[in-house]
Amino acid sequence: MGSIAEILPSGVSFAFGPPSMRPKPKWPFVWFARDQDRTPQTKVLVAGVGGDGCNLIEQMQNQVVGSLDFIAIDTDYVSLERLAIESKLLLGKETTRSIGSGGDAELGKAAAQEASQKWVEIASDYRMVLIAAGMGGGTGSGAAAHLAKIAKDAGALTVAVVSSPFEYEGRQKADSAAAGVAELRSCADSIIVIPNDKLFSLTPEITYYEALKLRDELLTSIIASVTDLIFLPAKMAIDFGSIRAVIEDGGMMVVAEATASGHNKVDELVERLLHNSLVDHPPMEGAQAILLITTLGYKVMASEAMELKSRITGTVSPQAKVFCGTRLDETAGDTITATLIATHFDELLEPQTEVIELDNIFTIEQINNAGLSHRIHIPSYKRIKTASEGEN
Repeated sequence: MGSIAEILPSGVSFAFGPPSMRPKPKWPFVWFARDQDRTPQTKVLVAGVGGDGCNLIEQMQNQVVGSLDFIAIDTDYVSLERLAIESKLLLGKETTRSIGSGGDAELGKAAAQEASQKWVEIASDYRMVLIAAGMGGGTGSGAAAHLAKIAKDAGALTVAVVSSPFEYEGRQKADSAAAGVAELRSCADSIIVIPNDKLFSLTPEITYYEALKLRDELLTSIIASVTDLIFLPAKMAIDFGSIRAVIEDGGMMVVAEATASGHNKVDELVERLLHNSLVDHPPMEGAQAILLITTLGYKVMASEAMELKSRITGTVSPQAKVFCGTRLDETAGDTITATLIATHFDELLEPQTEVIELDNIFTIEQINNAGLSHRIHIPSYKRIKTASEGEN
C-alpha cells in the first residue's frame, strides 16, 4: 500500500489566515478546457460535485478509457483552485461567498441555482453526463440534484454515482444524504449509491485509508464500466440508443463487473455479478431492463458464453428489456470479463394505481364490504384500483 502522498496533487500546500489574506476570486470564475478539434460521435462529461466528487475525478481522469471530459464543481474557491483539473466551475458567488456551503444542503442548492445558466451551456454540449458526489455534505447533497436535472432537461443521459456517509458521521449528515439521494432519484435518469459503511464489512482488518481508497476505486470502476460501453468496440455492438433504453428514467441502477477464468468461471461470474454487496440495490429479480457486455478470450467456448448470458438474463423478469453485446480479446485466453447494468427496479416496488370515475354513490356498508380489491378513496365518488387487478 502506498503513502498518502499518492492521492494528493503534487505541490499542494495550505495557507491559513484572515479572509483579507486569502486569494480573491476573479469573476466570472469558470474554467473549461476542451480540445476544439476533437468531435467524438458521443461526448461524455464526468462532473465531480463537492469535495468528494472533485477529489474523485482528479484521481480518475487519467485512469479511464475513452474521450471523456472532466469538470470539477464546488462552492469552495480555495479547494477548487488547488485541483489539478483544467475544467472547473465555482458555484455561489453571492450565496456562499466562495467559501463553501458549510454542510448546508439548502445553501448548496441555492449556489447551484445561481450558476444554472453557465451549467446549461456546458451540459447541453454532451449526450451523457455522469455526476460523482458524496452525499451528506452541503454541496454534494444540495447541488448535485439541481445540476442533474439541468443536464437531463438539456437532453443528456444523466447518471449519478454517489456515496453515503459513514454511520459515525451522525444522524444529521445521514438525513441530509438520504434527502439528497431521494432528490437525485427524481432528477437524474439513474443513480448508483455506495454506502461507505459497507466497505468495512469486507474484512475487520481493513484500514480507514484502504476503505476510502477502495471506495474511490469502486466509483471509478463503475464510471469506467458505463463509459466503456460507448467507447470500446464490440463485435456484437451496443449502440447509444440501447444504452439510453436501459439507463433513461431507470431509477436505482446496478453496475457490476467481474472477470474469471478456468473450469468454474461461469459460476464465479454469475455469483459476483448478481450479488454485488457494496452497492445498495433491490433484488436483481426485479430489474426490468439489463445490459450485459461480455469480453471473451479466444479460448472461451461458445457454450460457456451462452450459458453465462442465459443464466444472467434468466434471473430478471421475463418482461425485462435485455441487451447483450460481445467483445473478443485475443490476449485473454480462456478468460471472460462481464459487465452488467440493471435498472428500472422501481416499477415493481409499488403497484401502479389509476383513478376510476364512478357515477354512483357508495353507502358505508358497501365500502366496508368492498375489501382490498376495491379500495375506496375519499371523496366517495372515486374508486382506486391497482393496475394489475384489471376491470371488475
